[in-house]
Amino acid sequence: MQSFIKMPNLPSGKVTAVAISAEAKSAINALTNMGIECIKVESHPDLDSPVGSHADMLIHHLGNKNILLAKKQDKLMQILKVLRFNAKYINEDLADKYPFDCLLNAARIGNKLFCGRYISNQLSEYCEKNNVEIIRVRQGYAKCSVCVLDENTIITDDTGIDAAAKREGIDSLLISHGGIKIEKYSYGFIGGCCGKIAKNILAFNGDISKHKDYREIKAIADNCGVEVICLHDGLLTDIGGILPLIESV
Repeated sequence: MQSFIKMPNLPSGKVTAVAISAEAKSAINALTNMGIECIKVESHPDLDSPVGSHADMLIHHLGNKNILLAKKQDKLMQILKVLRFNAKYINEDLADKYPFDCLLNAARIGNKLFCGRYISNQLSEYCEKNNVEIIRVRQGYAKCSVCVLDENTIITDDTGIDAAAKREGIDSLLISHGGIKIEKYSYGFIGGCCGKIAKNILAFNGDISKHKDYREIKAIADNCGVEVICLHDGLLTDIGGILPLIESV
């Protein structure tokens, strides 16, 4: 039996479907071989090419079957509808410059939403109506910047998010910048190269053991009872995250 994942980013069982960039071929192959359906996110025509197909830029899972989606994603919308998601386009148009590219790029951590100043109005309204506390940070690309281990534990390389999380009583591991590849930019982000594929498994797009802060990353994951695995042995690469959507129960 399968069900929609209730809490965004945090499956309670084995994940059976994820949203992932269509360009992340090595990760898709590995996940498919694990029996996980990969809902491929195609490139958005108005976003900068390196991040144009990134799920964390184009999709925001609100929880259960509810999803917000950037416009001009008609193929993805149809796939989500077939899977019985309640997917809705946001009213705003995305563009390739900040802050119009990150309107959905917010990090849901339990009943809190960490986000920059600019997010979609529908996302703000959902949080207000559903008692999700909005925590504003300077980092506009909050979802990219956060690896969510559980409702009270994250990993980030952003000092502002780290400080805000700790003020909120969330255990946060602050790691160093770099060590994560992304085309065109200096470095990618920790949240953009991983995602949970089971309650107790966190999958990385690349070899996490090569990261300079691997020992600390593994230690905090172990403390949460979460195993870290590598989907392939290449360099850690930011692909816009692996967003768990459906699980077996």
